[in-house]
Amino acid sequence: MLLGAMVLTGGQSRRMGRPKESLPFRGNTLLGRAVEMLLLCAHPVLVVARESGQDLPPLPLEVAITFDSEPGSGPLAAIRDGMRFLGNECDAVFVCGCDMPFLTTGYVGWLANLLGDHDLVIPRLQGVLQPMAAIYRLGLLPRIETALRAGKRAPKELVDDCDARIVTDEELGTIDPRHRLLTSIDTPEEYQQALVDE
Repeated sequence: MLLGAMVLTGGQSRRMGRPKESLPFRGNTLLGRAVEMLLLCAHPVLVVARESGQDLPPLPLEVAITFDSEPGSGPLAAIRDGMRFLGNECDAVFVCGCDMPFLTTGYVGWLANLLGDHDLVIPRLQGVLQPMAAIYRLGLLPRIETALRAGKRAPKELVDDCDARIVTDEELGTIDPRHRLLTSIDTPEEYQQALVDE
């Protein structure tokens, strides 16, 4: 299986008050840290940005960039746009936001091993599906387009319409006992905490 990766940066960062993708994080930016990690375990790596005028931080030359065709339409539309851009370059794609600084190559590889013949592998942490740390087969694109036409905007709404492998808390605990990998940063307080977390 050829595994690509997609980082979504189309949010407005309203709760943070400034663009999350450019926040400094351990000698890099949140977006830079995400793509550099993903370049170690996936190809191609694609950033789906909000619009061409979005001020992204410097990124490695290997990273491709595309833009939301309908800015503000939500993450499912961004995944569709990313899949259209990728075409046949990979079989499946790991999708995350730029605001999850503790994701690792080990997690991505572990999740890829669970995909098997499924359409989607998605963790469910404490009862909540985590579509921004999941792997989607590119063959889901027609179903994503159908879902969008039906007014659906959230990737987790795909779960009932495809062969989804849901990863349980217990399974996540085997590689992440502290449930830290899936931590996302949405507020200034969470950002400050992430800067000091080890």
